[in-house]
Amino acid sequence: MASVWQTGNAVRTDLYLDPPERSITVSEHWDAEYAYSVVELASDAATLVVGLPMIQSDEFPCGASGQSRLLVAAWLVSADEQQPREERIFAADSILLRFDPAAEDLALAHALIDLPGDRVESVLDEHWETVTAPRTSAGELADLFGLPAPGTPGFPEPDWETSYWTKQEIDEWWDSPDHLCS
Repeated sequence: MASVWQTGNAVRTDLYLDPPERSITVSEHWDAEYAYSVVELASDAATLVVGLPMIQSDEFPCGASGQSRLLVAAWLVSADEQQPREERIFAADSILLRFDPAAEDLALAHALIDLPGDRVESVLDEHWETVTAPRTSAGELADLFGLPAPGTPGFPEPDWETSYWTKQEIDEWWDSPDHLCS
């Protein structure tokens, strides 16, 4: 079971109280009116829901590029159709960046954002165990939506105009690839 912990300047580190492993930690400076805070909280929750590891501090635990569950998490964070598309893409790109994404991950996440939400919800609900399994590929997820698989003709390009990140930043973000999240 996930839990939410709040930290602040008054935390006594001498007590060695750490949040449980599957916890979301917010700081005393977290503000629901600040878009970044909301995206971070939603990203942490989506990360836990799909079974990806939490990132502690500035550590990047593993790469999940090409894994269906990373794209499901990106869609969950960006699912609010009341938000402008640009904000939804920012939210999706933010969680993707935690797990060493490839351009294809951004492209498929952006394509899922552009699909009707009720269609995405229906497919995810019907195939939840499959789409959140570490072994399920992004190509398998694309197939469930009738989209071309990454690397095949017709696969969409990322929306670089709207994306918070550039292709160069995505290609150069991590110095070396980490192990794949299991």
